[in-house]
Amino acid sequence: MKEKNSFKHESEKIAIDYLKNRQYDVLKHNFLIQTEKRKVEIDIIAFHQMEKRLHFVEVKRWKKNFFIHPLLRENSKRKELLYEAYKVFLKMVRQNLEMYQDLNEFKNFINFLKEMSVWDVGVSFDLIWIQDREIKHYKNIFF
Repeated sequence: MKEKNSFKHESEKIAIDYLKNRQYDVLKHNFLIQTEKRKVEIDIIAFHQMEKRLHFVEVKRWKKNFFIHPLLRENSKRKELLYEAYKVFLKMVRQNLEMYQDLNEFKNFINFLKEMSVWDVGVSFDLIWIQDREIKHYKNIFF
């Protein structure tokens, strides 16, 4: 697993600010996870304490001549890969609790994991679509 430290696009920074303003703890961004099948890049991994849910977020920016809505572009193959990435991420955090518990952005998530089973963590695969100054957050796009 590898994290890139820079934002690929300004839209990712906008999405992170949006999530933080809504009480999400942003755990990772531009994070590569090696699943059994292949590497998966996750734009944002965030935890929402009230929901007790991890959010794996894909960020899309509206482009001119964009004919297909971003929700339609995500498919079942992507769903499988993201679910595998979710399981790998949880396992990684559980195996390295000492390392993560000192990171401020992980504090709420680690406290939750200490109290609950790792399988009590819900997951939502989200899409944040940015169009000019408008932000649309679609939660749980595969269900």
